[in-house]
Amino acid sequence: MTQIPQAARTIAPVFQTVKEAEKWAVENKLADSVDYSKLPVGIANEINSALADFYTEYGVTLGKIGYRQNMDLYDNIMEVKRYKEGVIRGGELVGYRDMADLRINPVFFNNPNAKAILSRSYESGWAYSENIHDLITHEFGHIRTNTDDSRFLAGPGNIKTLSRYGQSSNSEAIAELFLKRRKFGDANLTPEEAQFLAQYTR
Repeated sequence: MTQIPQAARTIAPVFQTVKEAEKWAVENKLADSVDYSKLPVGIANEINSALADFYTEYGVTLGKIGYRQNMDLYDNIMEVKRYKEGVIRGGELVGYRDMADLRINPVFFNNPNAKAILSRSYESGWAYSENIHDLITHEFGHIRTNTDDSRFLAGPGNIKTLSRYGQSSNSEAIAELFLKRRKFGDANLTPEEAQFLAQYTR
């Protein structure tokens, strides 16, 4: 996951094929490798559009965009895998860089009711995501998390004013707060939420 300051907004075109969407995503540094082959092209276009917004703002290039094996309708809709990648110079390991892969659930996005399911989830208070841009924003909350303390991240959510999903763990609390701030604005965060978000994101 490389980060490069950006000056101009990257705007994703609407493509007619997933191959075109994949090629554009790589050429415009959204990820080092992209596989949209299991997705409808409309979903691929929406993912590119959302990722382009974050590339413009943060200059983040993901490692891979693809899938986790054996996913079903009730698995995570999207998830991020964070890891360290070795940096080689002159044939020698000189350090490590933070990387992140985005893994997508193709079963969910090939369901004709996918958008209705997201809407119901949002309206019921389960989560703040009601569209693909929201889902990508939530995942970027994980990417922007500044702690690797797995015990803390897996623990029950400390913030009880969040969506129910945000209360399921501190990891999801951070991601849901990142989304909540961008979706509704700083004025809609409680002081406790704002402090928690500032403490655990970079």
